[in-house]
Amino acid sequence: MATDSITWQGVLIRLFVSLVLVFLTWNAEGWSYYHWTVEPLIRGARNFSAIKFLAGVVLVAAWVVFLQATRRSIGLMGALSALSSARPRGRDFHRQQAG
Repeated sequence: MATDSITWQGVLIRLFVSLVLVFLTWNAEGWSYYHWTVEPLIRGARNFSAIKFLAGVVLVAAWVVFLQATRRSIGLMGALSALSSARPRGRDFHRQQAG
């Protein structure tokens, strides 16, 4: 039976699953869907297999579920607000970081 209360265990599970989703999609170590599939295609490799396609479909489905849950929990305005506050602010941001 579903409950309406939030628990620390639920929060930690959601955090872990979201981090796994992000790092499976792309990470700096080179062990991600991007490095396995997209980067070789950009370099001209022609070895796109059915398993890579299936993995991409599973990742897209997971992202749809993740983004839908985010939209339902914080709403469209909350998501836009978080996105606008998290992104760098253009050239001035890069000048401040360098100097």
